[in-house]
Amino acid sequence: MLLSPLVRSIFSEKLIHRTKHFINRDFRKETLEELRLQSLPRYTKGRTLFNELDLHFTDVASFCYSKKEIFEDQIYAFPSSSKSPRIIDCGANIGLSTIFFALKYPHAEIISFEPDPTTFEILQLNINQINNSNIQLIHKAAWIAEDRILFNPDGADGGKISHCKNENAYSVEVDATDLRIFLQEPVDMLKMDIEGSEKTVIPHCNDLLRNVKNLFIEYHGTYKDHDSLLNILNILRKTGFIFRLRELSLETKPFYMLEEGLKKTVQYNIFAYQIRELNNNPSSTAL
Repeated sequence: MLLSPLVRSIFSEKLIHRTKHFINRDFRKETLEELRLQSLPRYTKGRTLFNELDLHFTDVASFCYSKKEIFEDQIYAFPSSSKSPRIIDCGANIGLSTIFFALKYPHAEIISFEPDPTTFEILQLNINQINNSNIQLIHKAAWIAEDRILFNPDGADGGKISHCKNENAYSVEVDATDLRIFLQEPVDMLKMDIEGSEKTVIPHCNDLLRNVKNLFIEYHGTYKDHDSLLNILNILRKTGFIFRLRELSLETKPFYMLEEGLKKTVQYNIFAYQIRELNNNPSSTAL
């Protein structure tokens, strides 16, 4: 105890915290597993123990990034006065977002969409371990019509709807459903990670977005295509949302990045919250 002030003056609190935990057997095991996963090359398939679940993944890099974003940063956490919130997960991928929702909101009704045939099989393997009858997995793309559409898988988490038959030799036809069908009644959280299709789906669902309390959109586009982003934000404003944007970029020198060209891809996380919810719950700290 006498040495404690001296130790703390030499070493940072963060280092001391990590050292204490590394001595713990479970923490050491978890750390070694993290190192193992990080050593694997991109697009490596595999499995790992996480939250007492034997999770399967299709791409180790996507898994590690998503696990941090979803479970550590908790980007999908939302305030809910309901014990059984209704959650729609568009673009569930291997199920990390669905698992997060199920663990954080145990009595929630969760509807998860995933169009990629291979990924959907992994999604089923992962979600079946939870044994939660309130989760509905739908092997379809969240879209603007009941249809068969072309889908381009990428072996990770970036598969997307194709608008050109010759865009990808590995394109497959998948079922699609009109998202409007699921927005007829109140939705506590609508999570949308559909790799660019949000530019079509959000305008299509324009008038029903008032039924959504919390909305997450992962926007994909280019600097040349900023009109699509502005259109989405304008729709959100007109349907009663306040929102925040976070650009997903680790690049420095933003002005040089802009100079590189209008076709450069850009990705934003959009966090939107209905203003009326703030009025109904003044103590809320949602945003």
